[in-house]
Amino acid sequence: MNVSNVTAASPSGRNGPVDTVLAAVVIALLGFGVVMVYSASVIEATVVFRDSQYFLKRQGFYALGALILIFGISRIDYRKLRPLTYPIIGLVTVMMILSVIGFGHSGGGAARWLSVGPIHIQPSETAKLGLVLWLAYSLEKKRERVRSFSIGMLPHLLMSGFLMVLCLKQPDFGGASVLLLQKWEHDTPAWMALDTAAQEQAMGRTKPDSVELDDKAATSHVARTDQDTYGHIFRRNTPYGTPAEHGTMFVGFCAEQRPLAAMLESMAGLDGPRDELTRYTRPLTGAYYVIPPTDALAAA
Repeated sequence: MNVSNVTAASPSGRNGPVDTVLAAVVIALLGFGVVMVYSASVIEATVVFRDSQYFLKRQGFYALGALILIFGISRIDYRKLRPLTYPIIGLVTVMMILSVIGFGHSGGGAARWLSVGPIHIQPSETAKLGLVLWLAYSLEKKRERVRSFSIGMLPHLLMSGFLMVLCLKQPDFGGASVLLLQKWEHDTPAWMALDTAAQEQAMGRTKPDSVELDDKAATSHVARTDQDTYGHIFRRNTPYGTPAEHGTMFVGFCAEQRPLAAMLESMAGLDGPRDELTRYTRPLTGAYYVIPPTDALAAA
């Protein structure tokens, strides 16, 4: 028998060796997560922060901190947590209830966070740890009585089910859409003073059939609102007009606000040349709105 394993399992609380296989799996998963974050965020990081590795650096810093925290916690004798079992499970249950009854802070599209100053806590994640701790304590305490359904099974099913119901009841707007509504007024005399070729270069499309130009200018409206660069949105324009005023009502839908905001910043020239079309039209109004998912509307 390995002496070190006996030492790790002994009540003395001395630390045993690190499980190399488990440690390798944890490090591999963290590394995979960092790579996936970089792969999914490189375009937004380049457009918004002018640094393609912005999110990579931030996630790498968090991953390193997580490894240090994991190692530190692994040095703590888990038996010392036994007296804290009921306070911990009680605390996480209260936090879950608070997130359900309206104290939840929105993050990632769902109101599943609680704000404690600058710290944001996700109760459902802490509930996992609290539930595991309570189940281990309860099953160890009952020992032979776990063979009884009413003692060994029913209480654990009820507690687990209660926490699961709270998770399902947390407000989730992950399926919501962001709507951008703007009213633009055209400078019709200045636009009509341009010849057809100049209008097409400003727009980036042919005038008769709206075909995208192969040689469009970098300042064209099509180039400054390229969806492959800034993100894909659903957009429509509806013209309006009176004898004294002409323009368009623009509406854009997206799963998140960032692509819409990035396109507006691009049109204003914050990340390059100004959109040529903005020299002939100007926004009068504009606002973002959140469109709840259909299931949230049906439940209202």
